Amino acid sequence: MQKIFFCFTILFLQCLAINAQVPTSAENLIAEAKKIEIEAKAITQQAIDLRKQATAKKEEAAKEQDNEVATKLKNEATLMEQQAKEKMAEAAVLRKQATEKRKQAAELVKQNKTKIPVTTNPTIATIPISPQNNSVNKKLTGGFVELFEYANYEGRSVKFYKNTETKNLRLPFTPTNISLKFSDEENLIVFIRESMTDQKNLTYLNSIPSLQISTNNLSYIRVGKKAKVEIDFNGLLYKSINSTTCIHSDDCKKLYGNISYKIYELDRENGEAIKTPMLYSTQNQGYANETSFSIFNKERGTDYTAPFVYNAYDFGIAHNKKGGLRRSSDNVYGQKFLQSIAPIPNAKLEFFVDSLSYAKKRRVILEIDLKIGSAHKSCNICTDFTWDAAMTNTHNEKICLPYNLEEITFLGNRNRPIKLDIIQLGPFREMIFQERPFIGPEHPTLVQFIAKLVN
Repeated sequence: MQKIFFCFTILFLQCLAINAQVPTSAENLIAEAKKIEIEAKAITQQAIDLRKQATAKKEEAAKEQDNEVATKLKNEATLMEQQAKEKMAEAAVLRKQATEKRKQAAELVKQNKTKIPVTTNPTIATIPISPQNNSVNKKLTGGFVELFEYANYEGRSVKFYKNTETKNLRLPFTPTNISLKFSDEENLIVFIRESMTDQKNLTYLNSIPSLQISTNNLSYIRVGKKAKVEIDFNGLLYKSINSTTCIHSDDCKKLYGNISYKIYELDRENGEAIKTPMLYSTQNQGYANETSFSIFNKERGTDYTAPFVYNAYDFGIAHNKKGGLRRSSDNVYGQKFLQSIAPIPNAKLEFFVDSLSYAKKRRVILEIDLKIGSAHKSCNICTDFTWDAAMTNTHNEKICLPYNLEEITFLGNRNRPIKLDIIQLGPFREMIFQERPFIGPEHPTLVQFIAKLVN
């Protein structure tokens, strides 16, 4: 009996020894995979640097007047692009090798039913490959954006679905050079925050094969339905004081000062205001700097007759009632709102927005700054000319869009109503508004914008 027990003991110990070797082998494979991944990342970065250098060479060649030098620069750029392409291919091969080694390690574990501890960044917790993104009880439908571990849509990935928002995001990998793939580039928009301490989101409109992340942790992602909002600057309406017009002479249209605006999405998180500047159609995606769009900017004394100054007597006046703009109930000022768009730069711009944030959550803010003045002469042959009909302070106004949608029927439109968001500020330079100080002769002025969704 003792011999039999001894034989079983030896056999049991041998089995333990065999099984103990499996984790070591699997761990070695994982370690090798990590080394290969690091090498692949380094090569990918080299390729990105080469592409940047090639772009710089092309730009330099475009400015170069010497044809021989320009040709040389173009050839160098072409060579760099080819080198970058080769390095990206090399990195792709390495990533495939790393993936294969991880598969081999997983197979070893599966065969021997041995769990191997995998070292991960302690600040990153894994989430399912198809996360619910704060929509556990909601059916995920529509398009999605897939975030890949590596450039060119390779490595592990996580899907984020339309109309979902993920705060305190934790990924199963450490992002440095990732890629974003849209399932529907026509209808999706994505907002990403790179760090917990960031107070701005980056905006993306379509797939990106290589995206450098400045931190090791993405903290927020939201996928929305892409829409466009058009902001139109219509012009200035001069109200009358005791007559039918406030445009006493052509000199009253000699405008100076400035009018500008910003448009952004404003949200609050943990008590902090998070701003997301809205992209307009010609900006690069990922843009995160606040832009002020100047509509008008002229120095006092400039001989400039503004083509967007109108007599309010000829147009409908909007009155601020119950928090919104309403059509005047009387007919003192005519039958229609100002319809024209001022013939100046930035008077009409389109911005990309998340339709849910705009229409339902009302996060989109239009912030307008203005300080205007004009010349004045009581009549064309009068001698009381002055430049002093001016606001003394800059007026700042933040307007949550949509502000107030009005159904307006325009003449020549077959009497079909159109929904417009009419934003009318003022009146400025009017005596009764002591909180809006001005100097010089009174020139009550309304400033009119229109906002509308265009798709």
